[in-house]
Amino acid sequence: MTAPAFQLAEGVLGRDVQGLRIYVHLDRERYFGLDPVAAQMVDLVLSLSVADALDDLQRRYEVTAQRLETDLEALLSSMTAAGLLRDAQRTPGADVDVAE
Repeated sequence: MTAPAFQLAEGVLGRDVQGLRIYVHLDRERYFGLDPVAAQMVDLVLSLSVADALDDLQRRYEVTAQRLETDLEALLSSMTAAGLLRDAQRTPGADVDVAE
């Protein structure tokens, strides 16, 4: 098993609410609502490498590898930009924007 690609940023909580996964950044007051497929994508990158997550998703869904990779990259980019996820290989605190 490979190391996780991402982890939740400090101060982020995730909860399932009425069929959606909600991630809230308590300090930045930002949130993200995800449908079950997007929530599953995030769950996988929180426990696997991106490559292994893509392989797992490819086995579950009838979608081209290119489309899956594009969708996952867009989701992870959006959540990282919102400060909800961070690269698991980076030093904790390295994603803190001191300008805010």
